[in-house]
Amino acid sequence: MDLSQPQSKRHQMSIEESFKRVTSYSEAGVQHNLLVKCLLYFICTDKQPFDVVNGRGFRRFIKQLSPSFEIPTVDTLKQQLDDTYDLMVNIYKTKFVSDKVGHVALTSDVWSEMMSSRSFIGITAHFLEGGVIRSRCIVTKELEDRHTSVHISEKLEEACQQFGISKDKITCIVTDEGANMVAAANRFLGKGRHLQCFAHTLNLVIENVMNHDSVLLITNKIREIVKCFQNSVIQSDLLHSKQKASGIENPLKLILDVKTRWNSVYYMLERYIELSSIVHPILLQNPKAPLAPTAAELSGAKQLLNILKPVEYVTREVSGEKYATTSKIIPLINCLRAQVMAVDETDSELVEVVKEALLKEIDNRFGSVEECHLVALACVLDPRFKNIHFSDPKAYANAISLLRRAIKMDSSGSDTNSGSSTPTAYDFWSHHKVLVHGRHNNKRMALAGEREKDEIALYLANPVAPLHADPIQQWEDMKHVFPSLYRQAQLYLIAPATKATKSAAAKFSICSGHIQDEIDQGGGGTLYLVSQIKLLACVVMVTWHHSRCQTTRIHYRREEKYKKKVAHHGQGWSASFVYLLKSGVGNAPEAIRSQKLLTDLHRMGYDVKDYGDVTYPAVETAEKFDHNMKALEHIAACHQKQLIGYRNSLSRVGVVLNNCTSVHLERKGDTPLSAGSGLAGHSLVHDRPCGACPDVLLHVLPSQVSEKVQDVMKDGRVCVTLGGDHSLSIGTIDGHVKARGDVAVLWVDAHADLNTADTSTTGNIHGMPVALLAKELSDYWPYLPGMDWQKPTLSIKQFAYIGLRSVDEYERVIMDKYSITAFGMEDIEYKGIINVVNEALQSIDPLSRLPLHVSFDIDSLDSLEAPSTGTSVRGGMSLREGIQVMEQAHRTGRLSAVDLVEVNPSIGDKRDVHLTLQAAKHLLQAVFGRQRRGNYPNDELVKLVNYNKLDKETNVLK
Repeated sequence: MDLSQPQSKRHQMSIEESFKRVTSYSEAGVQHNLLVKCLLYFICTDKQPFDVVNGRGFRRFIKQLSPSFEIPTVDTLKQQLDDTYDLMVNIYKTKFVSDKVGHVALTSDVWSEMMSSRSFIGITAHFLEGGVIRSRCIVTKELEDRHTSVHISEKLEEACQQFGISKDKITCIVTDEGANMVAAANRFLGKGRHLQCFAHTLNLVIENVMNHDSVLLITNKIREIVKCFQNSVIQSDLLHSKQKASGIENPLKLILDVKTRWNSVYYMLERYIELSSIVHPILLQNPKAPLAPTAAELSGAKQLLNILKPVEYVTREVSGEKYATTSKIIPLINCLRAQVMAVDETDSELVEVVKEALLKEIDNRFGSVEECHLVALACVLDPRFKNIHFSDPKAYANAISLLRRAIKMDSSGSDTNSGSSTPTAYDFWSHHKVLVHGRHNNKRMALAGEREKDEIALYLANPVAPLHADPIQQWEDMKHVFPSLYRQAQLYLIAPATKATKSAAAKFSICSGHIQDEIDQGGGGTLYLVSQIKLLACVVMVTWHHSRCQTTRIHYRREEKYKKKVAHHGQGWSASFVYLLKSGVGNAPEAIRSQKLLTDLHRMGYDVKDYGDVTYPAVETAEKFDHNMKALEHIAACHQKQLIGYRNSLSRVGVVLNNCTSVHLERKGDTPLSAGSGLAGHSLVHDRPCGACPDVLLHVLPSQVSEKVQDVMKDGRVCVTLGGDHSLSIGTIDGHVKARGDVAVLWVDAHADLNTADTSTTGNIHGMPVALLAKELSDYWPYLPGMDWQKPTLSIKQFAYIGLRSVDEYERVIMDKYSITAFGMEDIEYKGIINVVNEALQSIDPLSRLPLHVSFDIDSLDSLEAPSTGTSVRGGMSLREGIQVMEQAHRTGRLSAVDLVEVNPSIGDKRDVHLTLQAAKHLLQAVFGRQRRGNYPNDELVKLVNYNKLDKETNVLK
């Protein structure tokens, strides 16, 4: 039975029917699913926020309509959109790839969201389907980098590849006149297939006219009066009461213009003239009011309205029409020019000046529009206009010649190459339509003389269709008479005149039409969801493991009730968490873990688990090397020890460095150690003056880190490394390069870390990692025994600094010599951190193609934000700015590796340590997509972890 139909009053439902009716409103019931689809369609079509379902009024309204309907939550609605996004992409991809869609026209626009200053690109596809032009917004994506033509063209390429739109099917692309958009369109499709937005160009025409001195004199005076009334409650009340007293039932308000919309000036003048007889007496009562326009100026404003009225009509015609096609451009311009020329300019200098300026701008902007073959052919093929609006005979002749060649090429090919090869629907009246058009042809052919009797001549001989007629429907009626022209009309008439339509403004418009279709059919519908950025990450604290759960939603029927079950599919990533040293930066991983980081990551949908230790071999002896690098000699000892293996299970290590006394420490076998432990020169025991022992790890540990990073990235995951000092990045970046090839590196640090063995005044290796990694600086280094595993392959141009404020003299020389991209604190304060990050990313990766590596030193933050670090410098970034760096990196979608280093819990009191660890925690949460507005991005999973089963000591599931 059809549950949607009302029951007859005389029919009493059976128990079974009543039960079906009730259960149909339960979750997964027929009526429930239908109402959810309607709710999604409402949110999508009316551009409502998801949390509209939480409104008290909305919930009461729904309960009054359908008491049995359980309103879905925001998360449920979002999840349903997410679950069906891929399905809708496949549906549209199938249409575009197959012959169901013959040709496609694209429109694209770039805009900025005012509240967050984030930029987006929207791409809309226009195509014929079932004799109707469809417009679907296929892509709405954030532009992470600068709006260069290369970046925009890449986004266009990605969108077409995603939806299977071949360039051969694309008729044209419509954008504004921005140099970057024009260049991007030409780069994408080649020259000859780009159209400038008609509405945007028309706006530029009128803007230049309105900036004329004689016009500004009137508009500025009226604008000041309008502001006076809007800023004064007394004046506004007087205006309201005076209108009431004059018998006006619905009092009007003065309108203030908007700079970005020229027609708002028209409406401002129009309203002021309408209320001038009431406004002027009010102004006379206020001695502080602006000067009212004189009688001559008011007369000039009225004349200005008369000459601007045709332009205002065209603007309204283009923006108000549901789908303004390119075929209308030439007729609109021709009629506009005629209307302006018809304006009487007698005894009015203002009208004469404005008329001359307007006609000049129209000729400058649209003088050669008939020479554009896309616009000319569209006009000719529009049954409403044909050739009657052409003013340039040469342009018209070229258009006809192009059309003849296109028909000839089309007829010489296979019939399957036509605009649409979908089976033609049965049309009983097709013979009648042939007779009708044939009769017109017979009447007109006598006037054609010796003209060639082809389709074009016959088509042009017919009378034009009415203005209100639908050109697409007209061609559906004529396709049996003019089959070749019909295919050309399908190609050119789909091109829109403007860069955006009403349907393109909605993010979710890709599926809104299909939801309506499926609601009408009682089927299942879906909506478009903005593409998610899914961050697969593995955290290595050298090293520490977690895995991200990937979930699928499974709907199943159990007995007589419908329930929803979430299936968890975990995927393990091999890594380990180790810690031994209880002083210096070596204690950072354990300290950060103590901040319940793992628990927070559980809540973000990550399954975290420890997988054991990373070990380093015990070192017995070491040869001494005379280089300005602390403990470099122990690199060779470690290297040799790796070659000969480990013989003893208990060894006593004796080392001598820089004439320091020997340090004797017992280590049993292979000893676990955290990443970068003591690489800043800290000793294992606080009261020992020598910093040699930890530095023996410079060879072994970074090389092991490099191998570990490679292992992690083999699984296609992002590697986040937490550890000791900044020399740890030698290993992480080396592993990153070996795993992924070229990478782009953001080096967020107060220091440049560009010293070499010859320029360093301290010999601390944590001040040298960039110099070791850059291939341009390889000649500055002597042979370093034990470092054969590390080959500098990155260009210094692939590094960009953020947060610099302590740079050595020789480091500056290197930075100037190689023109290294570097942003100090003064740049951040002047430009803002978002612009700095975007410029840095553009500099090191102009094409936005390289994997991104962020090496973040905690001392880049101000010492008030992160006091527990060994090399703090005042005047650094705020924690908010540091988080924004991580957020921007996350938003690129190319984030591949992150290092967080130099956290030293042994420095400062308890409060200092807590502040620093909290800062590190917030930075890491930003890396994983945590947003500061209090929720997680759409791609974060729901809470899947049972926290009652979480081991409080190990932070892993029991």
